[in-house]
Amino acid sequence: MEDEQLTTYCMINDIHNFVVFKSNGVLITELDDKGINKQTEYTNNQFVDYANKHNLQFYDWELE
Repeated sequence: MEDEQLTTYCMINDIHNFVVFKSNGVLITELDDKGINKQTEYTNNQFVDYANKHNLQFYDWELE
């Protein structure tokens, strides 16, 4: 049985990003209009610092 993941979206530098919260970290996928989706994975502690630095606001939460 797979762990459930919490997903959401946020804006970073006027670009929509898909965010997946996992038990051991956070994966952010930049949704590029050209189809080149850059992914960055953070540990939980790294993500807290990143979110605070960029004042992230999330929308459209889902549990998958």
